[in-house]
Amino acid sequence: MRIETTADAARFRSATEAFLLRDPLRHTVITTGIANHLTGMQTDAEHSRFLSVHDDDATVVGVAMRAAGRGIYLGALPAGSVAAVADAMAEVAHGVEGVEGVIDDATEFAERWGKLHGACPYLSPNDRTVG
Repeated sequence: MRIETTADAARFRSATEAFLLRDPLRHTVITTGIANHLTGMQTDAEHSRFLSVHDDDATVVGVAMRAAGRGIYLGALPAGSVAAVADAMAEVAHGVEGVEGVIDDATEFAERWGKLHGACPYLSPNDRTVG
């Protein structure tokens, strides 16, 4: 497994588009984030980060995103990759206060993030996000 991060939305779209389109509903937030960056609607894009997970033959098998000023959004991720995704995002995304995604992945991510940053994760009862 290899993880790549980039601030380049066009590069990320090029690398991940086929994967994102396999489950467009699940990846709506990420594809909208890409579009916002490419059209200039995301005004502080230099603080955004896109992450892709690749298997041994370089096929994209997972994605995540941090839009500037927002938390992390987890797309589909392969089993056993969440801690490594949290580690990779911790290197490039600063000031993050929340994570959204499938509850098991978001919880695991928040627990790892908390260990990395000395914080205690919690589940928001209002919107089911982990912060």
